[in-house]
Amino acid sequence: STLDRSSAASDVYKRQASLAAKFAAEMLNNGVYVIAFSYPVVAKGMARIRTQMSASFSKEDLDSALHSFALAKDKIL
Repeated sequence: STLDRSSAASDVYKRQASLAAKFAAEMLNNGVYVIAFSYPVVAKGMARIRTQMSASFSKEDLDSALHSFALAKDKIL
């Protein structure tokens, strides 16, 4: 799920820190830089993947990022 869509930062929540870290690494392998946060930045037992959107991104940029999320999901989950 995502939160606070009025911000350029968009968080995607994962339950395990190790899973979030693997997911972020796979996203980078796919050419998309995201940050994985875990405790103490978020509640213990939770993790978060943060993306940063820009008005300069084209539809193709966004489609590519979404495709990278799908590839990472298929590989990690």
